[in-house]
Amino acid sequence: MTAVTSDDCVWTITRGNSVLHIVIVVDDFLQATNDESLRQEFIAHLRTDYTVTEDGDIDYFLGIGYERQTDWSLIATQTGFIDRFIKKFGLTNAKPAMTPMETTFR
Repeated sequence: MTAVTSDDCVWTITRGNSVLHIVIVVDDFLQATNDESLRQEFIAHLRTDYTVTEDGDIDYFLGIGYERQTDWSLIATQTGFIDRFIKKFGLTNAKPAMTPMETTFR
């Protein structure tokens, strides 16, 4: 297991053409792999010392919602955060309005 040099929370396991990326934040982690057997081996190893729950395909992680597309790509959204923000500041019934700005502004 190798830490990514740009982020202490991201780790990678590589075996031949198989790659497992792991993002660890406090007591949550996210995995992405091209080899399900490598992922299962990693989970089995974790279970020797920790209780591990698997919630299936990602739908929400660290305040960001994810939607799986038909081509298996993901779209990340923060609509939940925006909805909470709107409610918190009493903007639920606010009407959208264009804000005037110079069209030549650079």
